[in-house]
Amino acid sequence: MNEVDFQKRRKSLLFISSSGQIGGGPRHILLLVKELKDFFKVYVACPENTPFYEILKDIKHVQLIGIKERAININDLLNLRFRLKKYSIDIVHSHGKGAGVIGRTLALVSNVSLVHTFHGIHIKCHPLITRAIYILYENLTGWVDKHKIFVSKGELEEARSNNVIHSSCKYSIIYNAVDNIGIEQEKKSDIRSKYNISQNIVIVTSLCRLEAQKNIFEILEISKLCRENIFLILGTGSLKRDLKRKLFEENITNIIMPGNVNNPIQHLRESDIFLSTSLYEGHPISVLEAMSVGLPIIVSDVTGNSETIINGESGYLYELGNTLAASNHIHRLSNNCNLRKSLGENAKGRQKELFSISRMMKEYMKIYSNLS
Repeated sequence: MNEVDFQKRRKSLLFISSSGQIGGGPRHILLLVKELKDFFKVYVACPENTPFYEILKDIKHVQLIGIKERAININDLLNLRFRLKKYSIDIVHSHGKGAGVIGRTLALVSNVSLVHTFHGIHIKCHPLITRAIYILYENLTGWVDKHKIFVSKGELEEARSNNVIHSSCKYSIIYNAVDNIGIEQEKKSDIRSKYNISQNIVIVTSLCRLEAQKNIFEILEISKLCRENIFLILGTGSLKRDLKRKLFEENITNIIMPGNVNNPIQHLRESDIFLSTSLYEGHPISVLEAMSVGLPIIVSDVTGNSETIINGESGYLYELGNTLAASNHIHRLSNNCNLRKSLGENAKGRQKELFSISRMMKEYMKIYSNLS
């Protein structure tokens, strides 16, 4: 089925996210709903009274269905089943583990096709019992998915090595993407004046949720080895109070934590280096955004990151926990403006070539059309 067919039929598509915070999954959904408005009637089920829900409220062509945050609630399931019938939903697309449970339950009790995107499996990062339960769950329920989507090759290989996916399953690897047009239209603002940062200081920026997965305390250790730099940590989360307490206790004065900001792209555009210390990733959208504005990238050498950055060409990979190696990369880039520019241009070119919206949407449309 081609795009003209979609415009004529205007089938209905429901996205499900059990998280209402602006992390990778919700940001990915935001991009999809904007791109699909001409082809589908778009519905999104996500937690009410959350940042994600509030952003979606301003998108006119999206109809919202409120659910509980990171919970499997019987009333939510009953409400969603009712909405599936009321709106004649043709395809459900769940994003992440919690949404997957909801989506698979709905697919079992309703005549609807389910697409599931994992957004990170990370089995090896969990205790043995948790791993066993998750693998059992996937083997018992994974057959419900009409199509599985992995956001990186590393994620697919982890699924295979843990028997989460079998040869009979239909699946695709579709890398995440960012909106270059929106990024290029962003206006510059004087971030340095806002935070009282001198023009000669090199700014190292991280954009992430303040949660355990993002390994934020490692940024603090790196910052202590790079006292001449200013570190911006953009985002909020459950670790915010602990991080601020540690900054105070250890007298770390070269870190600024603005929390969630309305203009993260402007912050990235006016930074000099991007840093990610994540313990694991699916395919990090924040890294793609930093690449898209031409920043050199320093990231932990983990799944997702390792497929996004070419070491020494578009940035540097460092071994988790090796804060000295990460700080050496920062020193090297801080002392060489031409190197920053060269790596940043390579990063921007790589993002446009491999992680573009047009490439991503072509793959999604192919999957949706095969299910319609």
